[in-house]
Amino acid sequence: MAKLDLTKLATSRDHAAEWTSTKSAQAKEAIYAQVVAKSKTSKRVRWTNLGKAMAEGDNLRVAAYAAIGEAKSQAWAAVKAAEAPAKPKATKAKAKAAPKPKANATPDINEFAKQLANMDEAMQAAFLTAFAQARK
Repeated sequence: MAKLDLTKLATSRDHAAEWTSTKSAQAKEAIYAQVVAKSKTSKRVRWTNLGKAMAEGDNLRVAAYAAIGEAKSQAWAAVKAAEAPAKPKATKAKAKAAPKPKANATPDINEFAKQLANMDEAMQAAFLTAFAQARK
């Protein structure tokens, strides 16, 4: 097996591409060590994120770092889709409850007139007094 030349790996894309193409655990360990070292000296967050993906064995994310052009956008879309929570299962529609009466609905005035007609004069006077007090 040919020895891996790590000096040719300059960018995070190069490191990610080499990581995905190699099968050797020693080579992957060497690439990971370079990524970690670079993440400590570089101001770019991508090195830290790439190292984290390598450490977690997130091959989908590492492959997205290695992708170029249109394949790159497709790879990141696949990463995003894998992270998305599963859609909840459809549930049965709830039975509609009887409509609640509106709070400001006016009662039937004829019913109210019938109730007033059945009152004696003392009850009517008490009602009108209470009504007048309520309006103040």
